[in-house]
Amino acid sequence: MYIEIRLPIKPFSINQAYLRNRKYSKAARLFRFEVLKELQTPVNKAKLESISKAFIPEKHSFSVTLTSYYPESTFFNKRGTISARTMDLTNTEKLLIDCFFSPKYDTPKWLNSRKGFERQLYSPFKALYNITHDDVFITDLRSLKVPSRDSDEPFQVVRVDIIPKPQVLELP
Repeated sequence: MYIEIRLPIKPFSINQAYLRNRKYSKAARLFRFEVLKELQTPVNKAKLESISKAFIPEKHSFSVTLTSYYPESTFFNKRGTISARTMDLTNTEKLLIDCFFSPKYDTPKWLNSRKGFERQLYSPFKALYNITHDDVFITDLRSLKVPSRDSDEPFQVVRVDIIPKPQVLELP
């Protein structure tokens, strides 16, 4: 079983996420909100609920593919090589994975603890939904960045597959 969710959101780098006090920057909190908001649409919420219910920790693990799409004009520079305007793949994974998997976002306590500008952002939501299984269950994580002719704006596609739990290999 798998789900696939398209996010009309530009990839975000973990390098921009933290302030010196180890708190999320405003840009990181806005990115997190945009992702969590997209996950709350009826179609995406149904997808998250279906994969969460089908997952059995004793039997399964997750395989996740994160694909970042950039317009061709952004993806390639004038020399025809991959542009520095595309982000390093490993820098774009952590915040996105946390939004999809972290059980803390699926609790009223977290939602009610929002302060400042975030309180207003999240005010329409009575609850937030995600997969609710910790990302420790991810045993296969792939990241791709590709040029797109379909859009003038960057976007991301997240595919989450349920796969059999890895087995311990017996060495000869």
